[in-house]
Amino acid sequence: PEDRTVVIPHGIDVSRWPVTTPDDRAQARRELRIDADATVMLFVGRLDDPKNEDWVIEAHRVARRSNPKLATLLVGDGPHRARLES
Repeated sequence: PEDRTVVIPHGIDVSRWPVTTPDDRAQARRELRIDADATVMLFVGRLDDPKNEDWVIEAHRVARRSNPKLATLLVGDGPHRARLES
């Protein structure tokens, strides 16, 4: 729902992607094996300095203490990708 969604502008042109339907979101959750009632945090950006994707990972660890159904997704490419995947 819009009242529960926060977009932090960071150079991504969100107009390039259409608004999804509830069915689209349910299908994506199934494909990514994310529970229907999970909270999703998404990071989209270049995996390189100064994006600080390590902060996103730490924020996930802290937030999971109070929200065990939190799913955090990092989407991007860059020199830190191999380290993050390992």
